[in-house]
Amino acid sequence: MTYCKAAFPQSCDKIAKAMNKFSNWLLLELEARKMSQSDLARATGLTRQAISYYLGEKSKRPDDDALQAISRVFKLPPEQVYRAAGLLPPKPESDPWVEEMAHKLASLPPNLRRVATGLIDSLLRDEVIPAKRGTK
Repeated sequence: MTYCKAAFPQSCDKIAKAMNKFSNWLLLELEARKMSQSDLARATGLTRQAISYYLGEKSKRPDDDALQAISRVFKLPPEQVYRAAGLLPPKPESDPWVEEMAHKLASLPPNLRRVATGLIDSLLRDEVIPAKRGTK
């Protein structure tokens, strides 16, 4: 990192900020799932040292295999994990919950997609439309 700072100070700062952001994101995801570093290591097949390194202040960017494994274990779209790692630009006005739901819906077989669509349509008819009319 010393060479990087001397040769490319602005690029190194961007990389460091992105990695710090990933570390924070990963920690929040672990806390939300009540998982330990060891739990994530076991579930992903990564070492506990690797997980600890990704959570550290001076961590390196996880490789593709690690990001894919984290995505699989957290049941998140890979794009969301790659964005958190700074490898993809942020989506304008993206909602992580909507992305997560889209990922889950995409994994359903066609017959269950129709059921999910019916449930969503029913929710919208019963909850959103009356609320807009002022009946709720």
